Amino acid sequence: MYNTIVVGIDEEGHSADVVTAVIELAKLTRDNVVVVHVQTLGAPSPGAAPYVVEDSGQAQALLDKTLSLFADAGVSASGQLQRSTVDKVGDVILEVAKAQDAGLIAVGSRGHGDVYGALFGSTAHRVIHGAVVPVLVHRDTRDE
Repeated sequence: MYNTIVVGIDEEGHSADVVTAVIELAKLTRDNVVVVHVQTLGAPSPGAAPYVVEDSGQAQALLDKTLSLFADAGVSASGQLQRSTVDKVGDVILEVAKAQDAGLIAVGSRGHGDVYGALFGSTAHRVIHGAVVPVLVHRDTRDE
């Protein structure tokens, strides 16, 4: 149906929810899945060299754990570990989706809303507004 589904993950709980949703969808559609985790970098000031915010070992462990969930469910999935500053994570997911010729992008959302997203940035908002294919956003409702 979509041919390839790109799903962006991080260490937050909403990420586990979107993975579960994509597993169920991919079982039905038999689409390939590309799991993307963006290891975040920080920049202390303009022009300064970025520094790693997230440990590489932890980033790879999260990706491996997520790929094993897909494998256990019988869903074909591959993974990509990318690096970017926090404010560009959505752009990286969009780039991977384009490179993979994805028919669907899936991301989680903390559900903070538009004001929070405008002030602090939102990967889900960036993906929604930059995508040229459908986007599945799984909103975290645990705190409601």
